[in-house]
Amino acid sequence: MPNILFVAHYDITNPAIAGQPERYFISMEAGTLDAELARRQLAELIIEDPDFGELEKNLSTYCPFEAVGMVNAEIRHSAFLAHALDPYRPHEFGPEFLRLLLDTILKALEAPPISRLELHMADFDNVDVRREWRHIDVLVALPTAKLVIAFELKIGAGEGHDQLGRYSRAIEATWPAEAGWRHLKLFLTRNAEQPSDDTWYPIDYGLVIDAIDRFKNASDAGAPLARQTLIAYATMLRRRHMGNEQLDKIAETLWKKHAEALNFLLDRRPDADGGLGQMLLDRQSEIAASVSKGSLTLVPERSNKRWIVFHVKEWSDIPGFTLAQWTPSGHFIQVQIEVDPRFVKLFVTLGPGPEEYRANFYNMCRDLMPRKGAKGAGWKTVSSKTILGRSAIETADGPEELCDRIQEYLRDWVRNEVAQVDARLRPITAGGIASTAANEAPTMTD
Repeated sequence: MPNILFVAHYDITNPAIAGQPERYFISMEAGTLDAELARRQLAELIIEDPDFGELEKNLSTYCPFEAVGMVNAEIRHSAFLAHALDPYRPHEFGPEFLRLLLDTILKALEAPPISRLELHMADFDNVDVRREWRHIDVLVALPTAKLVIAFELKIGAGEGHDQLGRYSRAIEATWPAEAGWRHLKLFLTRNAEQPSDDTWYPIDYGLVIDAIDRFKNASDAGAPLARQTLIAYATMLRRRHMGNEQLDKIAETLWKKHAEALNFLLDRRPDADGGLGQMLLDRQSEIAASVSKGSLTLVPERSNKRWIVFHVKEWSDIPGFTLAQWTPSGHFIQVQIEVDPRFVKLFVTLGPGPEEYRANFYNMCRDLMPRKGAKGAGWKTVSSKTILGRSAIETADGPEELCDRIQEYLRDWVRNEVAQVDARLRPITAGGIASTAANEAPTMTD
């Protein structure tokens, strides 16, 4: 059995970032792991490495929501959230958790219909929390403040045709703006995806987690079991739907120390998606070449079967653009395909990096992003679209058919959505700078 050849890649063209840990990755160029080498590396990972033990301990914590199969069940998420927000339920939270969640959301939004101070002073005694009113997941009415809050939750699934528009019309008919009612309509997704109706505010589950953390630390309200359950819900959201800084750092360390063993395991993971992710991964270079027919050239990035990632070659010369911290190329903005057994999505995503640069790239693309919402300091969806749902995946003849369809969707995505990002970024290559610090930054080469 031939031994594998491992090649370590460093970006050493820029002295400002040469040798930084996040710039390092290992790729397997040829062959397969020798069996004895594989066993030794897996033993070092699973048995000897304390970081692996810490990761396993954190991920092995019992979670009642995972036990009842709630993790990806939107209807159960909305039922639990409605129950926790209703001050008349027997959890004994009163209006405290509702107040803290709304305050956390208002703090993150731009130009909300009510200020944090006005909400804080509002009377919550007559609050009305409804579940599935006119099919809206959760609806809260505060009559004394003349405020209606609607939550539409999504976990993986996309919007139905005119779904948010229908909900908006139903809210306006019942609580009309001309009668003084204000509407706070919240589209709650993993990545604060942009809703089709721009009167809805995009938010992510991180705000729910933040509100639960505030409630845990700042309030004694609630029966002990109810408090524990709410905290367990935040733990599940953090673990299964949002980033966890501590676990992310552990994972980063493990990948640096055990890339060979982890790639070995990843390559042999059973395919819940019927092999679609692996086929896209195998055809990544072919797909990039196929869709790069115009003025934009996609270049494959380090990827896995869940996330197929590309960067745009023409953006490499933008000052400061390759100083990001989340991909080997250092590009702040990437084009991504997310592959899930239930759906396939396309993303244009702005990632983390030095804020003096990131803030400018954010502002350049801001009109393409959700018109309302928080900027955030990590990942931000510039644009996204669900291109295949569960039924399309399950009824296809095989991964080849799906891969071809995804390639066509991606070609259109590049010509339209990615081209709009390009139109906002490329003018600065004609002599402009990405930030006030660019004059002091080293010259970038990709």
